Amino acid sequence: MKKRLSSLSLTFVLFWAVITALASGAPGSPTNPLVTLSYLRDKFTPAVTTEASKRMDTALDDKNKTLNPESAIIASPAARKAISDQVIATIKNTGGRNQAVTVQPGQTLALGQGTRFILTSGGARLSKPAVNLTTGTDITSGTNLTHNHRMMFADGGGTLTFSAASTVLVDGLYALSTFTYKPKYNDLAAALFEMGLIRGTGRGFELDRGFTRVEMLYMTLTLLGERDIADAYTGPKAFTDVPDWAANAVAYAHSMGYTQGTSSSRFSPDLPGDAVQFATMLLRVLGYSDAPGGDFMWDQGLEFGAAMGVFTASEATGLRGQSMRDHLIYMSYYTLDARLKGNPQTLQDMLIERGVLSQQAANSASSRVTRTRGL
Repeated sequence: MKKRLSSLSLTFVLFWAVITALASGAPGSPTNPLVTLSYLRDKFTPAVTTEASKRMDTALDDKNKTLNPESAIIASPAARKAISDQVIATIKNTGGRNQAVTVQPGQTLALGQGTRFILTSGGARLSKPAVNLTTGTDITSGTNLTHNHRMMFADGGGTLTFSAASTVLVDGLYALSTFTYKPKYNDLAAALFEMGLIRGTGRGFELDRGFTRVEMLYMTLTLLGERDIADAYTGPKAFTDVPDWAANAVAYAHSMGYTQGTSSSRFSPDLPGDAVQFATMLLRVLGYSDAPGGDFMWDQGLEFGAAMGVFTASEATGLRGQSMRDHLIYMSYYTLDARLKGNPQTLQDMLIERGVLSQQAANSASSRVTRTRGL
């Protein structure tokens, strides 16, 4: 196992190093960007594979010097070639035409020579001068990118840094740095848990990971105190792709208008969820409709929620593109203060009236939250 982990670690490190090194200096200029495309096809990828093999040999030798004989990575030609092939395959498979890459703040996206890219959401900054292929203009280093403009680094590859959760369409080779999310809303999770409005996973709250559509639905049902009722539901099932353990709950939530499918027969329970989807679900709980002719469009829940006072304007902007359980906790906690549609009563008032939550528990839990509201 130790040998396997060492090999995989070397694979990623070498992949990143090769992409960065070869992207740092190659033909191409703002006046002739098409040269870089032929360079990418005819010279860049072959150079990457050759360099990968060289660097693998060096890295294996260096690594073995730090290990005792029993732990050393096998240094036979066959073993070296197998690991080298893994690096090359990783490089060749990391890229494509208009591939959507999701990036979190703090991550870095390295783009190979000739790679074109479009920032479609979020915020990103250039590490070096680039060409705006949409407008035909030169862009200086350090510039914040404009959404939906096709770009390419002017001379060699380069990197993008990100100030917000972002999506980039990439046409060519790229490498994305690893990302470790640090939860910010543990106090809100503890308050919701004390009120009985969330449950753990057996491994705590797991605020540092993403969530699926079915997990998002269960969080909503737990927030409303309807989880047990939903699991016991015996009504008709609307979707054909839901596992047995979640089938009753999904059918119940659909019958209540809390959720919709991804098609007339599919719920897609394992697809990733995000803050936009959760905002729409919370608004439905509050009595708003995203049906045709209703109150809002399903993909504009954050903006509509801000207009209705459920979220602040800065939250609507900051939550778009977020997809961590941490953000579900934040949205759940502050939605308790949101008013129901056409009613002065808040969601928390409704839960107290139904006996899901006691006023004493609500007061006790909220008294431990000392933060000022804001992402």
